[in-house]
Amino acid sequence: MSLTTTPASLTVAVGNAPKKINIAPPVDTYFSEADLRVIVTGLPTDGTVYLADGVTPVLNGEYLSAVQLTGLTFVGSTVGSSSFTYTAIDPTAQIRTSTTTVSSGTSASGTVTFTVTANTNGPVTTATSLTVKPGASATSIGIVAPTDPTDPPSSLTVTVLGLPEYGLPVSGTPTSVGMVTLNGTAVNVGDVLSVSDLTSLQFTPTSGDAAFSTQFSYTVTDTSGNSSLGTATLNINPASGTILTVDLSLPISSTNFHTVGAAVTAAVNGQTIQVKAGTYFVTSDIKIGTQATPKNITLEGVGGMVNLVNTGILSKGIFVTNGNDTINNFSFSRADDSTPPPIPAPPTVPGSFTKAAISSSTTIISSTTRMACGVARSSPTPAVSPSTTRCSPTTASASQARRPRGPALAVRTISILPMWRR
Repeated sequence: MSLTTTPASLTVAVGNAPKKINIAPPVDTYFSEADLRVIVTGLPTDGTVYLADGVTPVLNGEYLSAVQLTGLTFVGSTVGSSSFTYTAIDPTAQIRTSTTTVSSGTSASGTVTFTVTANTNGPVTTATSLTVKPGASATSIGIVAPTDPTDPPSSLTVTVLGLPEYGLPVSGTPTSVGMVTLNGTAVNVGDVLSVSDLTSLQFTPTSGDAAFSTQFSYTVTDTSGNSSLGTATLNINPASGTILTVDLSLPISSTNFHTVGAAVTAAVNGQTIQVKAGTYFVTSDIKIGTQATPKNITLEGVGGMVNLVNTGILSKGIFVTNGNDTINNFSFSRADDSTPPPIPAPPTVPGSFTKAAISSSTTIISSTTRMACGVARSSPTPAVSPSTTRCSPTTASASQARRPRGPALAVRTISILPMWRR
């Protein structure tokens, strides 16, 4: 039995628009490409690997289909050289618990080498950030006009790449958390703007949404065809109250914690916890309040997706909620000593961020990344059902899953399974 991968390389300039890496699919002598999966084992240090949509960053330890692997894109951030590594596996592979290590079966390692050079020819963009309160009126995003070494701003072309929205994993349908407008008219993915239009854009949060960190992205192209990526981070914070944080780069304090569980324990009713993007390990259930005293808190991943990895034995799930708790930009994973379930057919609608509002006595059990709320019946191959943004008021479990976020992308499907009321 033989499984092989093909090395790849890519050279880009700092700040380039997402560029397809062109990774060849793994090849197995006994299984088709559709039967193969890929585990991400290492990310580059000089840029970011995205799914084919150019919006969804790839996470370390996540599973991809062979189709997703071949569609990956890359954006360089600093001058240097680094690599992206992965392990291709076929259906015979067994994964060691709480790792990405293949304990038995057929696998093959793959490597992509990236070289990022200085941007001396293409447009230069400036990252922007805007924070508004829930229900705010249209507010200027404040995007700085891009520059180019040879072309004046009037000669540059701006194309909208990603909007402030989240995509539901099962349906793949994006749901807006706000609207970006130009002179009162909504802009859409693919719209072509002038630099003057770009600097005039405004953001209006969706009514009722709070504690979100999302992004508007665009590309800028000059007359020579050089293209660069531009981003604007759009935050919707609660109208009032102290915000707790989970940030390992800051010291532990009464408002900053180094574990999600500690922050949840300290939170009071209605409070918001902002968790810095990254991977956090969980060894026991995180209980959010009790049935008698629910907390109704909001957990928000900021700066990207937060991946909670179960490394212990849980009595019910990573999160056990007892009120109307909202979880934004979180994903859940666990590596099992078993063959992962089959990969469902990919959806075709792009999305960017994940939101789940969890209602009343709900359990979210270990799963593999990208959470959503839907209803499905448990089976060896997870059943797919329409997603909603609020789970029913019963205990629920998230099955092994992957959240697709981009055109023609999917890995595994997430399901919320009705179980029991605690």
